[in-house]
Amino acid sequence: MTMALRFLRENPFGLILAGLAVGAIVGAVVPVSDVERDNLGPLRDEVAKLAKRAAADVVEHGRGVFEETLSAASASVAKHGQALAGDLQHEFRAG
Repeated sequence: MTMALRFLRENPFGLILAGLAVGAIVGAVVPVSDVERDNLGPLRDEVAKLAKRAAADVVEHGRGVFEETLSAASASVAKHGQALAGDLQHEFRAG
């Protein structure tokens, strides 16, 4: 299995975000017709509101995951740093 396929299997949320990004770029590049504007304008506005809410939720979730990871990493560094300091003190006294 290629790295790209493995990444997509392990991170389906990333695939969704990439699809949304590509769709937004295509939507921004293609001009809107008068018929689309008249018929889909209110729907477009509602979808835009939902997308903004979803993006805010994703950012908040990412922030929470980042904070949890940072906290765990800090605790691990502190634990291993103390053990290393103890080992160095022992070596210094023995040496």
